[in-house]
Amino acid sequence: MRTAPASAQIANPPPPSSLARVLTRLCLILALFGSCISTGCAFMDRDNRRLLGFLDEQVQNTWVADTNAGRIAAAPVAVPVGVVAFALDVVVIQPVMSVRPAAVDTYDLLWKPRGMTAFRKAMLFVPVVVATPIVFVSDWAFRSLFIVDGH
Repeated sequence: MRTAPASAQIANPPPPSSLARVLTRLCLILALFGSCISTGCAFMDRDNRRLLGFLDEQVQNTWVADTNAGRIAAAPVAVPVGVVAFALDVVVIQPVMSVRPAAVDTYDLLWKPRGMTAFRKAMLFVPVVVATPIVFVSDWAFRSLFIVDGH
């Protein structure tokens, strides 16, 4: 039986095991979550979890929140509803709530009158029009992901 030369074995390493892939993905997810906690991601702020906060307020001071039996009985419904509420907060509600502040920032940065001459305004019109969507989308994405001005 003929074996491949050593150089061919180095060039084509065996594929990683499924356990190694799972551990790699788990490490990446944990690193991402850890960086979100340390950098102040928007979903870590209670004010940015509007739907989940509303659900918390509705359950407070009820038999569900006050007793262990209530928490155990509500868990089959509360866990999936909470996960969906959290996902909606992160994916839909927070990005939608970030549109207006991003538009205000874009206006303040690019379009707000600054006492320029008519010639300078005319000269900067095209660059400002080109920069508007770039500034807006960047600001919106940053506000959707991170805590800015406490919201």
